[in-house]
Amino acid sequence: MTLTIPPLEPNCNSWIVVRNDTGLPAFETWSRDLLERLDPAKTKVYTALQWLQKFNAQVKADSQ
Repeated sequence: MTLTIPPLEPNCNSWIVVRNDTGLPAFETWSRDLLERLDPAKTKVYTALQWLQKFNAQVKADSQ
C-alpha cells in the first residue's frame, strides 16, 4: 500500500499530514521526500488548500 500524495495546486506550497487514528493534523511539510517515507496505514495527506477547504466546511456544518 502506498501513500497517496496529491499534487500541489497553483500557489499552494505545502501538505498537511493527518493521523488516521484521530483525524487530526499532525504537521505541515514542504518536503515530498518526507511524505514518501510515511506509513500509509497511519497517515493521510492533503494539500494545504484541501485541508483548509475541509476544515472550513466542517466549521460551517458545526455552526448550523
